[in-house]
Parts: sequence; structure tokens; C-alpha cells
Amino acid sequence: MNHGEFLCRAFLAGLAELDPALLVGRSLGHCPPRAVAIGKAAQSMASVLPGQVRRLVISPYPGEGFQSSHPLLSERSYQAGRALLDFVAGPEPILFLISGGASALVEVAPEGDDVEAWLSEWPQLYRRGLDIVAMNRLRSQHSAIKAGGLLNFLEAPSRTLLLSDVLQGSEWVGSGLTWRNPQPTQHTLEVLADGRHLAAAVAAQLDGYTCRILEPMVSPLDQALQALKSWAPAPGQVWLAPAEVTMSVKGAGRGGRCQHLAASAVPWLRDKPYVLLAAASDGADGPTPAAGAWVDASAPDPGRFLAEYDSYGYFQWLGRSWEPGATGNNLNDLIMLMNPRI
Repeated sequence: MNHGEFLCRAFLAGLAELDPALLVGRSLGHCPPRAVAIGKAAQSMASVLPGQVRRLVISPYPGEGFQSSHPLLSERSYQAGRALLDFVAGPEPILFLISGGASALVEVAPEGDDVEAWLSEWPQLYRRGLDIVAMNRLRSQHSAIKAGGLLNFLEAPSRTLLLSDVLQGSEWVGSGLTWRNPQPTQHTLEVLADGRHLAAAVAAQLDGYTCRILEPMVSPLDQALQALKSWAPAPGQVWLAPAEVTMSVKGAGRGGRCQHLAASAVPWLRDKPYVLLAAASDGADGPTPAAGAWVDASAPDPGRFLAEYDSYGYFQWLGRSWEPGATGNNLNDLIMLMNPRI
């Protein structure tokens, strides 16, 4: 097993320690008579609910519940929104299990909103590289349920358990379906895990290495690359940071921010001993089946692929496309830089 494969294995092992079902099971306690799970981790989060609990599960995957649209908003998202409002009506307390991806999976249009125009705008919005706060504020302008709007449809107390994929504030997970400032006392919200938990869990898997967990990397890709170039792990060290990197896609190729960041770092790595892994915790980096990528000084020049924003094509060409499949989780991306032991 080479160093890149070692990092990939540690990443998946650390992610498994934060299995959504385990996290929900530890925090569940007394469960209300009904529950809604929305997001990429919805099926796993809902799997530990007692059998008598009535449930609505909305996820991007086939299986239990309502399979909706992700990452692009579609008519399917509005169908899920109608199902959601029907389900939450009534006087019984309700549990929400929310994870990343919920923003596209479920939607209810505010009165007078031009749904067709908004559906047409969404793909352009998705490619513009807005940070998650700016994107969610814009989404909320076209939604009756985001930015705490879902609370307006509840007749009973609620409890929300969150898996956070938003480093800028967990209130923005799913564009803040059940979060409001100030938070009403009858609607509580608890974060089960986020990118910082992921970095710590992965670090615990790196046997024989000293780990340093850095501040989250929340920036456009070019700034993230400059920050990465300041990292300097000593031999036997791995430096890690949870990440929310943004990028604007201009070419016709396929890729994601983790793969693009890794490929962009290749020239910098040329004369260095480091191994870099950039990985997405949901197992899907952008609109590709790859979870991310690892690179070292041996990687050839990616210039022609980067010019077309085709980082996925680059790693396929290398025979190094890392495709472990959907993880059933969704925290943050993770950037890892190893200096192998001498």
C-alpha cells in the first residue's frame, strides 16, 4: 500500500467512526411519534428510529423513502416539499434528522415565485462558485421553508439533530430549514458532528504519524491553494484541515473542488516529499463518481486538463481515480498533507 492509499484508507476509517446511525442512536433518547430525515445521510440517520415511529425520508439515493433531486433543484424537489408539508401538519411533536444536500432535495415556493425561472437559474448558480452562506441566502429568497421558514408550518414542538457540512455555521445546513435567530424554545437544534470532528477522527487513524489539525480552509480555490503552499509538515507528520473550498467552473470537463485542488497542487509538489489527499465526505466530489484525489511529486503535468476544468479526466488518465462510492454521510471536505516517515 502506497502513501496515497494509506491516506485514503485512514479517511474512510475515520469517516466510519462518525457513522450517522451511530451518532443518532447515541443522542436519540425518547423519540417523538414521527420523524423526518432529509439529506445525503437521511437513510442512515433514520435507520435507528424505533419501528413505531412514523417517518418521511427524503434523500438523493434509491431505497427507503422519497428519492429526490441533487445537486440540482428540480420538479422532484417541489414534490418532496409538498410531501414534507403534508407530513409535518398536525399536533404531534416531531423529530428532524437533517444533513447536507437538503437544500436541493426539498423545496416549497413562496407565493408569487416564478418556479420555472428559478429552476433555470439554479444550474448557473451552482457553477458560479458562491460560498455556502451567499448561496443559501439567495436560495432562501425563493423558498417558503428555508431560513427557518419550515417552522411556520409546525403546530407542535420539534427537535432537530444535524450533521453539519457547513463550516461557516451549522445553521446553514439545508439552508436552515429549522433554524431561526433567536431559536424558539419549543424548537431545539443539536449538531452531532461537523468537519472538525471528521479531521479528529481521521487523525486518530493515522498510526505512526503525528497529526496537526489546522483551522478550517474556507476560501476560493486559488486562495486555498496559496494557503496549502504554506503548510510544512516535518517527516512523520500529517497536517489536516476541514475545508469548504469554492470554485467557478468555466470549462466543459468534469471534476470537483477536491480533485481540482489536488491537480492544481501538482507543480508545487514537484520537488517536495509530500503526499496530498483532498477528499469529499459524501463520496462524490462534484458531478463525478470520485470522492477526491491524492497526488505526490510523481504526478505528471495536469495543465491541459485544468484548462478544461477536467480534473476527473486527469485522474482517470493517470489510472488513479478514487471511487469508493457514496458514504451515506456528509460532513465537510478534508485536506491532508503527509510528509512520509524517513
